[in-house]
Amino acid sequence: MVSLDKVCRPLSKGGLGVPSISALQHALYCSVIYKMYNSTTPLTKWLSTYYSSPWKPPHYKASLFWKSVCATAIKVKMNFSFVINPDAPIALHWDHWCNNLSFIELGGDITLDLFNSQFLSSLILGHNWNLPSSVPSNLADLICSNPITNVDGPCLIWNNCSKVYHKDFIEDFYKDLTDCNWFEFIWFKKKILKHSVYAWLALVGGLRTADALRLRNISISEDCLLCFHGQESVNHLFFECPLSFHILERFIPESRFFMLRPSLLHILQWVDDYPGSSVVKNYYKLVVCCIIYVIWKERNGRRYGCEIHSLSSMIINIKSILYARVSRWKNYEGLLGRINGLYSDVLLHF
Repeated sequence: MVSLDKVCRPLSKGGLGVPSISALQHALYCSVIYKMYNSTTPLTKWLSTYYSSPWKPPHYKASLFWKSVCATAIKVKMNFSFVINPDAPIALHWDHWCNNLSFIELGGDITLDLFNSQFLSSLILGHNWNLPSSVPSNLADLICSNPITNVDGPCLIWNNCSKVYHKDFIEDFYKDLTDCNWFEFIWFKKKILKHSVYAWLALVGGLRTADALRLRNISISEDCLLCFHGQESVNHLFFECPLSFHILERFIPESRFFMLRPSLLHILQWVDDYPGSSVVKNYYKLVVCCIIYVIWKERNGRRYGCEIHSLSSMIINIKSILYARVSRWKNYEGLLGRINGLYSDVLLHF
């Protein structure tokens, strides 16, 4: 019901935070580029000596792996910047070390035969530039305008960060996707994972409701088996259905003052704007996700398992789940009192 493309996205982009194969490959190639300049392993030394630079056009006999590294290097070029130090394995002609440009990009009277070495370190003596006398004065001034640092550290920097992690490369792969404005509503700190997953499915259209199955030419009864009024859909189940809305009222009393019955996204947005502490907000988010899970489980039981639970049983079930989770929180005393009060509310109502 949910495409793999939607699943394999960061949480902030509306996915489940599972990186795709393409994202993992992108991160691997970026990591290879980063380590070529900042580590001294046998592999990075060999790559630097044999290929010189990932920004150098690969030879037609180069491996598919190296061609993929070069293609990725072109895509992420603007994310990388160079810090010049005496021992940096910077390719003189191909790397964009000179005012964020390479010699190839500068063009003009610069030729590949102007310097005898392919690495920038041959032009540095100590911590000063040591240029051949054959270098034109305008080019010498341009080169000398780039400072040489005497501080130990990486010579290739990712997005101006002193440290870079694998997740940074993964995030770069998804940077062009639109940010999701509701992911914090369900992926909050105190969540129950399986409940948040069902809330996510409801928000992205992943639940097999009657209307969703009908679009796939699967015919089932369209009647809501919770209230036996209206047609089953995500919007009806959460929370247009009288039964589901009544459960929501029991746990979030303020919802009874809404002019209209809220949708799932509406109630989550209301919780996020609720004028209370972060503990109360997390509790309400937990309540909404728990209600979604229990209602969907009850719907499946009635449709496929011939199991029917009363409204009071569903409320008590939700109450027990909340009590078990909230009792582990700090500053939870007021919340437990609120949850315990639900028993008397249920008994009075029935």
